[in-house]
Order: sequence, then structure tokens, then C-alpha cells
Amino acid sequence: QMHSKIRSEFVSIATFLPSGLRNCTHFFYMTIMSDPLLRIMSHMETEGVTNETVQRILCQGPEMETNKWSTQVALFDNFYIRFLLGKDVFMLPPGAINSTHEEIAKKVLQGFNLVVPQTNLQGVRQVLERVLGWDTGNEQLLKRIYSQTAPKLSPKKIDGELSIMKSNNEYDHSNIDALLSSHNKFDVSLYQWVKNEFKNKFPIDD
Repeated sequence: QMHSKIRSEFVSIATFLPSGLRNCTHFFYMTIMSDPLLRIMSHMETEGVTNETVQRILCQGPEMETNKWSTQVALFDNFYIRFLLGKDVFMLPPGAINSTHEEIAKKVLQGFNLVVPQTNLQGVRQVLERVLGWDTGNEQLLKRIYSQTAPKLSPKKIDGELSIMKSNNEYDHSNIDALLSSHNKFDVSLYQWVKNEFKNKFPIDD
């Protein structure tokens, strides 16, 4: 409806997308995904969510109305899979997402024309130029957009494992790192699959 009204060439939405809408042949469906744990850290810091709040939501559930409780759970428990599979899955309690949901989410993503993992600016530029024919020559503009949307975090390696603990503005999430990892293992697995699929189709440097 939005497209028909304003005759735009680009429409961006952040909502559940009914499968029927993806059957419009005149649309090119694209989504960009960031690292699930980095997304959570960015959300916490942007919204001022404390470690204690996340622990309460995932371990006990806050004392609030069911819909609001479920929405908050989804933000910190396999958000991508919940979002891709619609409201019924989105509202499941903490820890309810499983490998079956992940496999269904993969099939949903396969229905998109392009799924881009948010890795680096140059890689995204190459794909936009190659697949969509977009002119991405304005490098300074792209850098400004990317710097505003990418999570401003400093992941570090500990014992060979990626640990998202400390950001540039000194937030420390070390005491919930393991909790978030365990509650988002299917999102992390899905994101790794997206990265592998993207790299196979578009062999560019990360």
C-alpha cells in the first residue's frame, strides 16, 4: 500500500512480514542481519537496559502483562528466529526456541532475494553495486550511515571464544555473557549459516 501510494523505489519496514507479501514479483526482498549478541549489547546500551533486568527477564520473567513480558523476552532470546516466524513464535517464553524453529527460519530467509550479514562496509558496497546496481560512490555518506547503525562495541577473544563483554563507552556485560550466549545459540547458529551462504554466493573479503 505504501509503495502504491508514493511510487517509491525503496521501502524499509520493521514488522512481521506475511509470507504472501514476499510473492510480489515486482519487489526485490532484502534484509541485513547483524551479529545477534552485538545486537543485544547495542540495544541494552541504547535503551539503558541493565544486566539485572536481562537476568530477571530470562531467568524469572518480569511481573507484567503477558504481551509486554513476551515482547521483552524476545529481545534477549533468539530475536531473529522469533521475528522471522511471526507472532506466535515471537511470544514464546524464554528458552522455548529450538533447532526446528531455526530450520524453519532458514527457509523463510531463503525466500528473500538477498540476505546480507553486517560484516563490513566494503563488502556491503560490492553486493549493492553488483546485485542491485546501486551507485555507492559516496563513500563518506556510506561511512556516516554505517557508523550510525553499526553497534559501537569492542568484542574480544578469550580462550578462543568470542566474548561480547565491554563496549567503547565502558558498559560491562561480563556477568551475563554466558546467559545471553545460552539463550541465543539458535540465533547465533542462524547468523553463522547466513554468513556462510552469503560468502558462497559473494566471495568477498570479510
